[in-house]
Parts: sequence; C-alpha cells; structure tokens
Amino acid sequence: MYIRIRERFGAKTLTKQDTLRSMLSYRNQNIFTITAFIGDQTPNKRNIHYWTNFLNQDTPILQGTERIAKKMDQAVVYVYMRKIKRGYYEVEFIPLFDKPKQTNEFEITEKHTRVLEEIIKSEPAYWLWSHKRWKHKR
Repeated sequence: MYIRIRERFGAKTLTKQDTLRSMLSYRNQNIFTITAFIGDQTPNKRNIHYWTNFLNQDTPILQGTERIAKKMDQAVVYVYMRKIKRGYYEVEFIPLFDKPKQTNEFEITEKHTRVLEEIIKSEPAYWLWSHKRWKHKR
C-alpha cells in the first residue's frame, strides 16, 4: 500500500540495497533525478555507527543519506512539509550542504538531526510518535 501511494505520481521506490546502484546508473545515463530519503527508521544493531542526543534521548542514527551524498557529491536539502489545513500543505526546501565531500564525518547526519528536532519541537502533533526510535541502548 505504501509503495502504491508513494509511486502514484511517477516516483520510483527503491530498496536500500538498490539505492546507490540505481543512482549511479541514472547518473551514468545522464538522467536527472531527485532522490528523497525518508529518515524515520532506527538502524538495526549491527548498523549502528553513530549516536547523538535527539529529543533528550541517546539515539542511534542511520547514516545512509550522508554516505550516499558524499559518494555522489550531491547537495543535501531537507524538505519540510507543513500542513496548512485539511488537504493543503506547504513545502519548504532547506539547503543543508552544497558540497557534501567537504564536510566532516557525521556533520551531515548531525545537521539533519538538529533540523528535524527543531521542526518536531515546533509542531510535535505532526511527527509519527509510534515508531520505535529508542528501542536500542548504547
């Protein structure tokens, strides 16, 4: 159902295993793409490489976006969608980094986390609280 919803306007949903390969293929074919990563998941235990304080909790953070942005040297932009009223949304594109290869390790991940945290604090009712963000302990 989620794949159908996400692809109904022509987007293509990729598994995390196929993401980089597909991005490289599109680039090699000179096909313009915009890649969106949905950062709502907790890493499994073997993929925890970075912890930070998020909403006053010690939290493991996935690094796929940072790794791919650096490998592809593509700009990182946070897309903030806010609800105006039922059925009406406003989208703001917040540039985070133009040159990811020039950033320090974890800098992209940390900046994204801080932006997300500020948005959640400003509008907590719109964040999905049901997922298990804090199921792992350091």
